[in-house]
Amino acid sequence: MGVCQKRRGNSLILKDGDHWEPAEKDVLAWQHAYQEIDVFVEMNAMSCWLQANPAKRKTKRGMNRFVNAWLQRANKQGGSPVGLISGAESTDAVPLRAWSMEDMLTHNFVDCPKLAAKWLDQYGQFVDSKGVRHVREEP
Repeated sequence: MGVCQKRRGNSLILKDGDHWEPAEKDVLAWQHAYQEIDVFVEMNAMSCWLQANPAKRKTKRGMNRFVNAWLQRANKQGGSPVGLISGAESTDAVPLRAWSMEDMLTHNFVDCPKLAAKWLDQYGQFVDSKGVRHVREEP
């Protein structure tokens, strides 16, 4: 994979060339703890940085500390911009820092119609890949 290739995976390259992937529970915990950012966008940025800086790659043991420090710094700097997250240009996009837990849960970042329909039925809403919240219309 080339440097800074956009992707949604969570895999980060280690000092020894192997790849490290966080546990799903860790990703959820980070998204909850650092609510000003999109953890997936930041993971992509970390991946690009590690690809471009092989001498500064981390060991498996040091990866959690690296990720937490990165996320904390991004969170303190005001968060991940919505435009970077999805390429959004819509003025209807909800700023990431204003997202509710339900918005995070129903974020349809791949714009899958079946998923959108399921979440509309189950939660009465979903957020599309551009950050626009769609709410079920009541008859």
